[in-house]
Amino acid sequence: MEEEIEVNKSDEDFSNSILSEFGSSTNESHRHLCIAVGSISEVIKTQNLPSSPVVYLAYTLSSLTIISNGANPVPISDNILFDVFLKLLSLVIVKVPVDVVRKTRESSSQLIATVIVFPSISETAVVDGFKCLEHLFNNGEEDIVLPSHDSPLFNVLSKFLTDSRPHVRRQCHLCLRNILINFQKSPLLGSASESVINLLEKVPLLAGGANANADEGTKGAQQVLYILDALKECLPLLSLKYKNNILKHFKCKCW
Repeated sequence: MEEEIEVNKSDEDFSNSILSEFGSSTNESHRHLCIAVGSISEVIKTQNLPSSPVVYLAYTLSSLTIISNGANPVPISDNILFDVFLKLLSLVIVKVPVDVVRKTRESSSQLIATVIVFPSISETAVVDGFKCLEHLFNNGEEDIVLPSHDSPLFNVLSKFLTDSRPHVRRQCHLCLRNILINFQKSPLLGSASESVINLLEKVPLLAGGANANADEGTKGAQQVLYILDALKECLPLLSLKYKNNILKHFKCKCW
């Protein structure tokens, strides 16, 4: 990692908290998680580092970086590792101090956005990745994390708005909704709303009108429904100006 992180930012024993919660589980993914935590714990002990969330964050991000720079296509064994380390990241990132989140935000967001678009990565891993991205986004400096079309988060959101996997698509929509919630009392809500509308308007339903997907049959109809689901989450949270802008796409043209 390029950022320098103070490892003693928290006194919590992260290893014990994870093993206490998942150690007795018979779920295979939980067993893999505990094995990973145990392995990191041994390394940490040999280096005389605290078993704190900040240390585990650093090791988890480092592990994800190493795996993501491996072979392409990704081997099945590495897909399991992505599952484990994205789950671990989603659990540890919410426990580190906000200033640490902000220090790692740019590189972490880029790493996660790169990993979750790998073709063979599991649905569970993508969902955990979105949870991490949302946390990174909503805990940044407000003027820095303002949504924009060229941010890693918004670029990756556009790839999953109409994803065929229900849990992935749902988490993507929730991520967009929660970003808007974070700006509700901010003078930057209008700018955040504009970015969300720009993202949604890239979708054929909004960009080309009712006939945009006419030649795509069932697939096009499904994508229309998926975008309507996203709008259902986001519309109440948009600024008034952009509510009106998005609703113009749905004016009846049958008169």
